[in-house]
Amino acid sequence: MSKALGIPLAKAASRIMVGATIAELIEEGLLPASDGSRVPFDAPVAVKEAVLPFHRFRTREGIMVDSVLGPEMRSTGEVMGIDRDFPTAFAKSQLAAYGGMPLAGTVFVSVSDRDKRAIILPVLRLQQLGYEIAATEGTAEVLRRNGIGAREVLKFSDKPSPDASSVVELIHRGVVDVVVNTPSGRSAC
Repeated sequence: MSKALGIPLAKAASRIMVGATIAELIEEGLLPASDGSRVPFDAPVAVKEAVLPFHRFRTREGIMVDSVLGPEMRSTGEVMGIDRDFPTAFAKSQLAAYGGMPLAGTVFVSVSDRDKRAIILPVLRLQQLGYEIAATEGTAEVLRRNGIGAREVLKFSDKPSPDASSVVELIHRGVVDVVVNTPSGRSAC
């Protein structure tokens, strides 16, 4: 928050703990005079992104280690993108966290029913850029009805089939390069 707001909050909190008042800190210029109820139109937008150490979730022998995250956030870092609008700030955070999108490959898409209409144009653009599209049954159906070729893959919870792979298998094999997923309230994929 301190970086996003440009306010030395830790210093202000320390001063308050030793007896300074907020009014004194405002008078000194350490805190802004605004009460925070109104955000200036030209205020920057800040987006924080966690950077998870996924490369550490498997041993050199290929054995999976416990990847359940807890409140400790062990070995987890974070980055922040700041800019004049949300899309640019978000893009900066993603670029800093993940190094940007791959220039080619397979995009796996599985979105909740409420998001199926909104995903059509972005996925069409990804296909136009040369990405292959893989999707779960419901999402693939909506994409195909809108002229977007999508290879259908199984959800992790679907019954295994010799003809089709689950998204988890594809991710483990390194076939999936980008995941676009909005959970429906049940399982995420």
